[in-house]
Formats: sequence, C-alpha cells, structure tokens
Amino acid sequence: MSDYVDPVFFEIVARDEAFRCGVQDFISHHTPAALTPFERGALHNFVFSYYGTSQNLQSQRLILTLHDMYNLQGLMDTAVLDNIRVNIHTHDTMGSALSSVPYSSIPGQPAALPMAHGNQIFHGTQPGPVIAATPHPGVQPSASTNSLLRCHPANLEHTITIAHREKGWAFECDACGHGIVYRGEFARHMKDGLGRAGFKVVRAAPDEEPVWYGIDAAGNEYMGRLLARVDDEDKKPQRIGSPCGPLLAASRRQKQMDDAN
Repeated sequence: MSDYVDPVFFEIVARDEAFRCGVQDFISHHTPAALTPFERGALHNFVFSYYGTSQNLQSQRLILTLHDMYNLQGLMDTAVLDNIRVNIHTHDTMGSALSSVPYSSIPGQPAALPMAHGNQIFHGTQPGPVIAATPHPGVQPSASTNSLLRCHPANLEHTITIAHREKGWAFECDACGHGIVYRGEFARHMKDGLGRAGFKVVRAAPDEEPVWYGIDAAGNEYMGRLLARVDDEDKKPQRIGSPCGPLLAASRRQKQMDDAN
C-alpha cells in the first residue's frame, strides 16, 4: 500500500486550521454590539476564506457561529447559509440516531478529512489542485447586491497620492495586519492571500487621512490603515500571519506545480 499523500491534502488541512484559529481569535477580540465597519470588513475576510477550506462540518459550524453572533447577512449568500444549516442539522440528527459513531471522533481522523464539492461532503477522495481562497464555482458571492460588502463613506473621492514605488508608506492588510510597501505588491497580497479577484486601491491619500480604500472586481469594498515607515532595507521580512500566510504559501506552491507541468 502506497504511503503517498496528495500535497493538496496538506494545503487544505493548513487552510482549515488557519480558518479555525482566525475565527476564534476574531470572536475573542470583537464584541458583536460594538463591531465597527472596519472590523466588519475583517469579518468578511473570514467569510470569504471559508471557500478556500475543505468546507467540512467543523468549518461549517464556525460559519454558523459567526452568523449567530454577528449576522452574516450581506457578507455571505443566504442560500449558502441555509444549506450549511441544513447540513449541520442533518448530521446532528443522524448522529443522535447512530450513537455507536460519536461525532467527536469524526473530525479527529486525518485520513477521513471531508473534501468539499459545493455543499456535498465526500470522504476519502483526493481533490485536484486548488487555488487559494477561490470560491467554489457553484458559489457566486457577487450574484446579488445583498452579498456585497459596503464600508466606504458616501461620495468617496478616488485619489492616490502614493507613488507606485514610494517607500514612505505601507499598506496594512485588514485581514492579517501585515504591512506591504508597494501598491502592486499589496494588490497581489489581496488577490493571492484573500482571493479578492481584481482588487485595486482606489484611494490612498495619507496627507488627508492614513487610510486606504479598495474594491475588487465584484464590487466589494475594503479599507485599512496606511502605516508611515522609515526606509530600512536591511530589516528582516516579518512573518505573514493567518489567514493570509497559509493561503499565500499554498498559492505559491500551486504556481510552482503549474510551472513544473
């Protein structure tokens, strides 16, 4: 019997763990009643990164926990939320009938990690290559205006006063907190680390306010901080935290595999 394990399996395991840690950290630091538009933008990141996980029962339960605490209406398609709730209810109902197979033993078996295909869960299958944080083809977050994230002020003026190669300011990722110096690198971080297809900065004017504003191809709006920095070329690069770090690493590995083929 071969000991070979598809590398994609480990990528999905890493995404599941990053998603779990990110959600738990968000819940521990943010009170639902005091959630700001900026923090709700960060919440949208976790919702979107769910599509890059295995979408197993544990991940689905985390989504329902977020929905029950913060109300994900407008951040996630209601049809997807309904399907997740049905999946959990069905599993719990069957679990109570099959008491000989306790639920607590299911997610602890790495060899039987559920792999998602839409809203169906299949065990023991090996998926093909997965692009980091890419929504499943059956799920279209931009299919209705209800699913779009809105956090920009009304009548926001689109202007950028930071040059492409300027080093005096860094764009802070609103999901992982990592500071990226160049605008092009920042856009790449958004696309590969968070799956924000077509992301671009539409406003960055630190002389007026230290905040960047961006949109993706679907029309979702994002915002974050601009960080003043001192040119320190010799400084070692900082580790990129979750949820972006594992997803960026998975994206790089995927590109290497594609280039090798």
